[in-house]
Amino acid sequence: MENIYSRPRIKIPAIKGGKKHPNKNISKAYFTIIMLIISVATGYRILHSLDPIFEGLCISKAQSIATDITNRKTSEVLAKYDYNDTVQIIKSEDGKNSILKTDIVKVNQIVSDTTIEIQKELDELSKQDIEIPIGALLGNQYFAGFGPNFKIKIISSRQFNYRNKNRI
Repeated sequence: MENIYSRPRIKIPAIKGGKKHPNKNISKAYFTIIMLIISVATGYRILHSLDPIFEGLCISKAQSIATDITNRKTSEVLAKYDYNDTVQIIKSEDGKNSILKTDIVKVNQIVSDTTIEIQKELDELSKQDIEIPIGALLGNQYFAGFGPNFKIKIISSRQFNYRNKNRI
């Protein structure tokens, strides 16, 4: 019965270390320097991999805020003007043909007022902070709302592009 459970031991050779320093402080210093290099490299790689996710979250948050401001301010500016002030319908004598005459000065004034109001609101927005949850940095939709929030200060780049397309 004893022979069933007895197996020969596997002979593992002993690992012989390199040159031993007589001073243990030197070996501790080497170990500390190597660990510091590894930890800095690992931290850099982790931050570098999170950068696109963080940047995408910030851009989408800023775009949603800018869209909301643009819609509100455009509605406020357009409420001040009447449609009949900007466009006139001129009908021909027979009543079949009509021409639309646009008051370009009024249209330019509307565009100018809208742009100025939106820029003022964006400049006032720099006093506010937006918050992004830490779970959103994982890039997983299931953890997007978890954890404490990063507070990010909004800084206006003073660039506002208003694209006006003329269609005929």
